[in-house]
Amino acid sequence: MTLGATPSRIIRDLLRTSVNLAACGAGAGLDLAWLATRFIPGTINGIAATDTGSFLLGIVLVGAVFLVATLQPTRRILTINPIETLRSE
Repeated sequence: MTLGATPSRIIRDLLRTSVNLAACGAGAGLDLAWLATRFIPGTINGIAATDTGSFLLGIVLVGAVFLVATLQPTRRILTINPIETLRSE
């Protein structure tokens, strides 16, 4: 973070970094999940191993967790006064 950054700039930078990490993780997880379907039997309780809805639900849930995990620390960062923090160190 830089001194003098506006709150919107801080939020944008943190969200950009977090979205990049989440996208990489989701992409790798989706690839591994798709590969794992070859080793899973054809159906699990009536759901096909390659059910698109299940994959989409997983992506939505991971995205929701990502937003909560990113926005809460971001809000906390916005309440910190950088000058006081530098003086205390």
